[in-house]
This record gives sequence, C-alpha cells and structure tokens, in this order.
Amino acid sequence: MAAAPSVALSDGARRAPPAGPAAFAAERPRGVYTSALAPGGAAVADWQLHVARLAGNMETLNQERPPSFAPFLQWCRQQGVAAERAVGALAGPQVAAALDLLRREAAPGGGGGASDGGGASGGGSTGSGADARDAMVVVVLDKSAHSGEAAAPDAAAAPAVAAAAAPAAGAAGAAAGAPLSVSVLAAWLPARAGGRADEAVKVVARGGPRPWAHAKHCEWVAQRRGLEAFRPADVAEVVLTDGGDGLLEGLVTNFFVVAEVAGGGRGGGSGGGSGGSGGARHGAAGAAASSGGESGAAEAAANEETAGPAAAAAPGLVDLSRFELQTACGPGQPVLAGVTQRRVLEAAAALGLAARLEAPRGGGRAAWREAFIANCIKGLQPVRSVAFWPDGDAPQWELQLPAPDDAGSGGGGGGGAGPVTRLLRARVAALQSWPA
Repeated sequence: MAAAPSVALSDGARRAPPAGPAAFAAERPRGVYTSALAPGGAAVADWQLHVARLAGNMETLNQERPPSFAPFLQWCRQQGVAAERAVGALAGPQVAAALDLLRREAAPGGGGGASDGGGASGGGSTGSGADARDAMVVVVLDKSAHSGEAAAPDAAAAPAVAAAAAPAAGAAGAAAGAPLSVSVLAAWLPARAGGRADEAVKVVARGGPRPWAHAKHCEWVAQRRGLEAFRPADVAEVVLTDGGDGLLEGLVTNFFVVAEVAGGGRGGGSGGGSGGSGGARHGAAGAAASSGGESGAAEAAANEETAGPAAAAAPGLVDLSRFELQTACGPGQPVLAGVTQRRVLEAAAALGLAARLEAPRGGGRAAWREAFIANCIKGLQPVRSVAFWPDGDAPQWELQLPAPDDAGSGGGGGGGAGPVTRLLRARVAALQSWPA
C-alpha cells in the first residue's frame, strides 16, 4: 500500500509538501530539527525530550558557529521565558495541527479519516485495524521570516491554518512575538518501517566525526550526502569513526554494542549500574538514572513488568552482570545525544546493566555479543554485521555477530535481536512519556 501524502506547515500556514523529510530539513540549512514518532498519527512519543533538545541545540550552535539563534535566545532572556518553554509553546500546537490534518485528509488506508484528537499536546488513539500505522513528525526551527533568511510558505499553498496551529491560551504569553520560525512535517510511515520490524542489518564504519556533532542541525543533511551515496545497497547505516578504531554514531542513528566483560557474574544494582570498574563505565548508568530516570520503586515495578515477556522471548534468564553496554555519548564524545539513546541508557540503569559512555573499539570486537542502531523512528534495530572500511591505510575487517542460538548471550546477529537488546527495547517502551 502506497504511503499517503504528507502534511507540511510553516509558521501555521499550510504549504506544499516537500520531496521527503531530508529535503524538508535541508530547506533551512541554518536551522535545527528533530524527528519524532507519533504512533497511530496521534501523540508524539517523548515530546518534551524533543522540545528540550531543540532548545539545547540552539544554545549549542550559538556557541560553536555564527549565532543565528541569538535574536531568539536574547528575546527569551529579555522576556524571562525559558527557551524550552517558548519552543514548546510555538511548536507543540503546530505539531498537533499537522497530525490532525494528516489523520483527517491522509488516512493511510486512503480517503479521509476521523480525528481522534492527539498531537504533541494531547492524547489520542494510537490507531487500530489493518490500516493503522505510525507517523513521523519533523520539526525545524530557524530564525523568523522577518529576518529575510528563512524560507517563506509556498505562495500556492492552502490558506493559513492559524486557528488550528495557534498556541493554546496558557502558552500564548510564553511565545507571543518570539523571533523564531517553526516548520512541521507529518507523514505516515510505511507499515513495519525499517528497524521497527525485527530485522538484523549490516552497518559499515567509515568517515570521521561530523561538524558541530553535539547539535542536530540541518546542514548535516547536505554534509552526509557523500556518505549516503557511498553506502552499498545491502548496508542499512554508515557509522562514523573517531579517526581510529572507535565507532561513534550512525548518520541518523546512535550505535550500541553489548560486550561480554572479563570476570562476569559480578552482580549489579537495579538502576545503579554498580559493580563496574572505570569511571566512564560506572558513571553511565548513574548519569542515565539521574537524568530523568524513574524512582527506585517505579524502576523495580517496571523491571518486573519487563522481565516477564523478555524472559519468555529468550530461553532462560539473561545474566546481565556478564555484559556491558557501550555507546559513544557525553560532552567528551563528538556525537549527537539522541532521544532514544537517552532512553536506552535509562533502561540499562533500571535493569542493572553496566554502561560505558565511550565509542566501542574495533580492537575489542572479540567480546561483542550483540549490537544495534537506534533512533526515534527505527526504535532499536539489531545489527548482524559490522564492516570497518577506514578512509586511511588502517586494515579493514568485518565482524559477523553471533546468531541467537550459538552466542554466549543468546546472540543478536542471526536475523533478530538478542536477549539483551530485547530487554532494553521492552524497557525503553515502558519509559517513554506521553502527553496527559
């Protein structure tokens, strides 16, 4: 079934839809953006985390390159309004309006669909029936149109939908007059899109860290095109390297490894990641728990809820003390901190799985038992093969991850997710937040 048309808004005005999400972000090369999942085309998962990242990205870019967001950030200071609150007040209603239009006009089964409410700032049905599917939402922020540098809405587009996209009464005072342009794209995803099906994929590691890596900026869409063009047809993602044997992040995902550690069976504290040696490793789980993690009681309850189906999915219980989760993250690593990456680290902390916030190193690949890539659209997608194709003279290698039935952990390379990945996936789903 072909995907239904998308819905695009620019500052509350309906506009002609772009060729796709990448083209949409590329229209505003000096902007920042985020991509989010709206199950059933209703509420956006972890919306507040996306808002916080958009606001933080503007602050980051203002420090690392010419300050294109200086007028907006100065306006926020003058008004005594937190940038995060202003972003939510401006973007949230437009996301809700775009999703409402998507459900009404572009139901995935064809024809119109009744609105269930929802969007970024309200609950709603996650869809049901054979034609129900998820939607993708892309939000782009740029300096306001009166600066003359932001693209104006298409003159041939439909009339403004200001009544639907205007900020709610409680938020209007927080955002009225803010010098910021907001563009929103909402589009249905193909049924069982990409990594939301449990298909293990191949990734290739090459290329160096990306510019302004700590912000999700629109220029990256153009900067990554060369690596995207290089990617062979059987490769799902290109993972950037640190110039050595460290694997940093994918072009649009974060990269994770589940590695077996020497002297396993050390025990671990639920939610604390205790029992690990090394500051980066010990600090990872603690940092995740302190950055929006659940309370100890809630984590224990969620752990019981998660362990049941996960244990049923894998033969026997998984001894997490034998493993550690490795991913490049934090200010010392040239990577983007993903929304899903944050949830994965919180899940690891809740499960008592030690985590190391450093780039997984090819030199230690003999200990790798599972790997996956993750973002808000794919979820946690298992990796079956990692190929290292450096740009320089370093030797190439390729690692086939163990199949589920012949790995020490149960494996994750043979066509599906391994048991540790499945545990993390289930816990991430339990941790995701939804609008009231």
